[in-house]
Amino acid sequence: FNTVCAGYRDMLVSMLLRVVAPVFLLVLILITRFATKVLTAARLMKSAWDRDITVNVYFSLLFTFFAGVAAMSLEVFKCTDNPNNISTLSSDQSVICGSGEWWNLVAVAMAAVVLYIF
Repeated sequence: FNTVCAGYRDMLVSMLLRVVAPVFLLVLILITRFATKVLTAARLMKSAWDRDITVNVYFSLLFTFFAGVAAMSLEVFKCTDNPNNISTLSSDQSVICGSGEWWNLVAVAMAAVVLYIF
C-alpha cells in the first residue's frame, strides 16, 4: 500500500508502517477469535474459533501476500545509479544509498526479513 496517500512522506516511517501491518493483522485476527469466544459463551454462536483456525487464517493471509511482504522487505537493497555518480533508492530517490538514513532503513529491512522471510 502507498503510505504517501496517508500523509507519510518519510521513507523510514513509511517502511515501519508497512513492516507493522502484518502484526496489526494478527492483532485483528486475535480480536476476532476473542469475539467468537464471547459470542459462543453468550450462546449467540454455535462454536468459537479454536487455536488451529486462528493460526490457519493468519498464515493463509500471510502466505497470500508473501510476495508483496518479501518485496517490501527487500526494496531497501535496490539502489539505482544516477548521472551524478550517487546511488539512490529506486523506490525513493531522496534517500542516498550508504547514508545514515539508508542504514536506518537497512536495520528495519533486516528485521522485516528475519520476521517475515525466514
